[in-house]
Amino acid sequence: MDSIRQQLTAMPFVHNETTLAITVSAGISTYEKDGTKLEDLLLKADRRLYLAKGSGRDCVVDANNELEKSRKI
Repeated sequence: MDSIRQQLTAMPFVHNETTLAITVSAGISTYEKDGTKLEDLLLKADRRLYLAKGSGRDCVVDANNELEKSRKI
């Protein structure tokens, strides 16, 4: 997922002749590791998305991310 984020942020986005910078924040959950019910997976992914946004944006947060471990979600 981080490679997708990097590709998107590297692409120029032009609107009305103005080039804008794009950032991507994502939260990822994994089936079985984070739960087996859709509701649980969506909740975990949503929490991780807000961790990504809160850490300065333009990053991906998953179960292996140190930021998440330090906040114990």
